[in-house]
Amino acid sequence: MEMPLEERRRYVGTLKVVSTKEPYKKTYDLITRLHPKFFDVIHERPFFFPWHRWYLFIFENLLRHVDCRVTVPYWNWARAVSRNRLWRATDIRDIWNPGTHGLGGDGEGGSRNSCVRNGPFQAGKWSLPEWLFSESLSRRFDHRYYLPREEYVKDLNKLPWSKLRKFESGVRRYMHNDLHNAVGGTMSEDESASAPEFWSHHAFLDKIWSDWQDHGSKYKFAY
Repeated sequence: MEMPLEERRRYVGTLKVVSTKEPYKKTYDLITRLHPKFFDVIHERPFFFPWHRWYLFIFENLLRHVDCRVTVPYWNWARAVSRNRLWRATDIRDIWNPGTHGLGGDGEGGSRNSCVRNGPFQAGKWSLPEWLFSESLSRRFDHRYYLPREEYVKDLNKLPWSKLRKFESGVRRYMHNDLHNAVGGTMSEDESASAPEFWSHHAFLDKIWSDWQDHGSKYKFAY
């Protein structure tokens, strides 16, 4: 089911509030700094799924201090890949749409750190946390990446609980890493939690794990 545009606007607006206005901004800056601080550890197999689930939880709790109706939406980008819509920004429901419900599009300039010039998080209207070297959110879409489609996610979900390592590796090393690098810019750096799309990407990965855990107690506690 598609997320209603009204709820998307509410989420985007709340994210902008916590990232720009006190007293929320101080906590937002602290949360986004945790990802690069522990980067090497949290992307190892034993910590990847549980740490990022906790991370989504504390970020969502921050958002709810502003609006208790808000949850972090997951972005099923595998479906977008399957339908050749991953990079599209022209349809009103596209994640990269420049409207108040979208995240804006690709960066401009052709360099690795190409600033985003449209949408709610564009340069001049929204800034990255002050502790970063760059002020503007950047993206550099790389269409060369062969990203997994819906069938790949379905195949992962069919793996038995005894194949946890294969399941985990399929999500972490393939789905996680490649999407970060395909979006490029801020998302491809250790500081990727400062990019608005980070949260919906990781919410999707967590949903894949949650769906797999729902098969039974052996799946739930396989970790």
